[in-house]
Amino acid sequence: LEPQVSAPPTIFDQDDMRAPGLPRRHLIGSGPELSQQVVMIIYPQENGDTGDDTVTQFSSEITPPYYWRSLTYDKYTGRGWITVETETHGYQAGDLALYRDPYEPAQTEDQAVPDDWLVRRKVKLEVRAVGDWRELVHTAGDLVTVDQDFRIAWRSSGDTFGASLISTDRAPRTEGIPGEIMEGSPTIYQVDSLVPVVGEAQLRIAGSDYPAWVEYRYLALPENIPPRVLALARDLTATAPAPYDRALAIEKYLRTFPYNLELPFPPARRDIVDYFLFDLQEGYCDYYATSMVVLARAAGLPARLAVGYVSGTYEEANARYRVTEADAHAWVEISFPGYGWIEFEPTAGRPPSER
Repeated sequence: LEPQVSAPPTIFDQDDMRAPGLPRRHLIGSGPELSQQVVMIIYPQENGDTGDDTVTQFSSEITPPYYWRSLTYDKYTGRGWITVETETHGYQAGDLALYRDPYEPAQTEDQAVPDDWLVRRKVKLEVRAVGDWRELVHTAGDLVTVDQDFRIAWRSSGDTFGASLISTDRAPRTEGIPGEIMEGSPTIYQVDSLVPVVGEAQLRIAGSDYPAWVEYRYLALPENIPPRVLALARDLTATAPAPYDRALAIEKYLRTFPYNLELPFPPARRDIVDYFLFDLQEGYCDYYATSMVVLARAAGLPARLAVGYVSGTYEEANARYRVTEADAHAWVEISFPGYGWIEFEPTAGRPPSER
């Protein structure tokens, strides 16, 4: 692949992707007519240290709760989210998704991987996607590689905005796949990602030795954050010495707010988090997730906003997840040294996080 110094506009250059603002229509449990609109069918194939690519057949009672991440946002404006300027690199199918100087050759998956990837398990997915954003690559964790040519929008080394397919013209692979329930011609790709292997005990002793770029970008808050928001963060975490326990305290507090889709538009010139925490005190995922990121940063926890979809419905007979419009979601990811980004669920309309 030739070095990609400049490129034509991509999905990452669109204003509604770069600066989504709030509120957005993440309609969890919004009604049967919307919940039946399938956006993705996902076939998980998990393999661990053995390298075994055998399809994992889960029981419907113990299905792993995945988040299908598409984009992450780093900069809170007081009214919503933007990402700082990104640099888009192109990769060939099978390339290892590492940040690189555009004049250096791409690395492949059989080359060495970063040390912190060794505490994660690989999750292989086959994704069949339809809809407006079907070229976005959805992963179960940090992207490793895709079986088609793809691009990544990087904020810096180790920090991605998101990934997308360079071309979606590839013919579907239908052999051995059960009949679908999707309308239209799906975009089909296989993606490998890494999910942290960690429990509560490890997170409690992970410490706070964050890389400089994590502290610089993911502890930042606007200068005009209302003082009572900062005071609430201090009050919620005053008796929780470990970063993980501070995160749990914030998550638990936000989950006491009622979940509600029928909300007025937020007042102009009001900080969204301040409005949600002290006036509205009910909402949906964008409000919960944004508030937790801000409170976490105020408590010294590097945090970011992630968007995509929750697991959807696991169909045991077909060993696949059916993901609908109603599963669109925003959640929180907090950085822990040695383990990377860990998901938290502050939204009252969703099951709490489990380790």
